[in-house]
Amino acid sequence: ANSDKRYVTKYHNDIPELEEKFDGAISLARIYLTNKNKFNQEKINFEREINNREKEEGLWGMKYEYVYMEDINEENFYNLLSEFQLRPYQIKKITKKEFENKLNNILQEFKEILADY
Repeated sequence: ANSDKRYVTKYHNDIPELEEKFDGAISLARIYLTNKNKFNQEKINFEREINNREKEEGLWGMKYEYVYMEDINEENFYNLLSEFQLRPYQIKKITKKEFENKLNNILQEFKEILADY
């Protein structure tokens, strides 16, 4: 959870622990950044075909398959974060007038709260 929000502080630094546990992935990421040809040769060591259970669940392709960022688009993007699956986000467009009304209602609530103090 929150792995995309990790950063080193003077009280917490688990980066070395992660690098130790996931040394292969870290090494592969470093190769990707420095030598794309070598990366393409090495990545097969981290991929495998999906098994029958995974196929029954509707999965396809390679397990741990590396997807290049430039290949991700609206047609092939999947968010695997649990909160996305539990609370799918639906875009709701509103008019400028609706926005102004909502904003005015919020401002009015603040005025009422402040008046109580």
